Amino acid sequence: MGAIGYTIGFFFFEDLASLGEWGPLLGFVLASLYFIPLNSRLGGGRTLGKRWAGTRVVGRDGRPVGVAPSAVRYVVLSFPVFLVNLPFLTTGTKNPLNILTSAFFGAVGWSIVYLVLFNRRTRQSLHDLVAGTYVIRDYWFEPAPITARIWKGHFVVIALLFVLAASMAAFFGQILPRLLRKDDSIRARIELYQKLRAEPEIASVDITWEKPARPGTRAQDEEDGENDLPVKIMLRQKPVSVDAEATKIAHIILRESAPARKKNEIAVTVGYGYDIGIARDSRSETITHSPAEWGSKTP
Repeated sequence: MGAIGYTIGFFFFEDLASLGEWGPLLGFVLASLYFIPLNSRLGGGRTLGKRWAGTRVVGRDGRPVGVAPSAVRYVVLSFPVFLVNLPFLTTGTKNPLNILTSAFFGAVGWSIVYLVLFNRRTRQSLHDLVAGTYVIRDYWFEPAPITARIWKGHFVVIALLFVLAASMAAFFGQILPRLLRKDDSIRARIELYQKLRAEPEIASVDITWEKPARPGTRAQDEEDGENDLPVKIMLRQKPVSVDAEATKIAHIILRESAPARKKNEIAVTVGYGYDIGIARDSRSETITHSPAEWGSKTP
């Protein structure tokens, strides 16, 4: 699937880049055209990987399942991979919907891994339990009903994983930011990040700040202006002008951050690309100026 994705990306890079955060939806559809039919009775319950591994997807009767159960199995398994970052699910960490979806998809992913490792009776993971399917050895395939039952204690563990995921999502989404804001320097950095992230064309922000230094030390002197500030921005689609976009970003940084104005240079990397889940690629350009030079440029 990765080879298919990168081949499409090679010929249609700009088109895929224009999809922005909706790109994984395309990968979800492309992968579904492979996994759903092949894991159903249409493909004998075997993808290429299962053929090589000598395994097969079947129902409780020991026979390959229909397209509908195969589709349910695929959706549960792939949703946390492809669709967790779709725009309508990522509306900001302060939004309760974002916290709930982060907790839900995190718990689904953890539950899948947990059951793969520890459900030794039926070897079903979460997607198999929801779809009513099993993956069996297929070296000598003789359809026979499956009588093994999952240990009920696994459901208790899965419930605890959902509680843990919800707690972590609430902590990192609301509680931790409030604690960090008590430190003036950290609060200023968080606010700058949020200002940049709020720009509609920006998909992600990475600002490399120096570690805090003790007053009167060489590191403190460097922090006061003897070093650089690298800023990496990923856009949702190709910019009309990289220089204009970088200048706009630099002006926001200079306006919102006093420490940034003390830096020797501010290096703004503007990138864009595509991520369709099964493949990703990007292109970027870095422009470096001193704060004074950035300030003299017109966005």
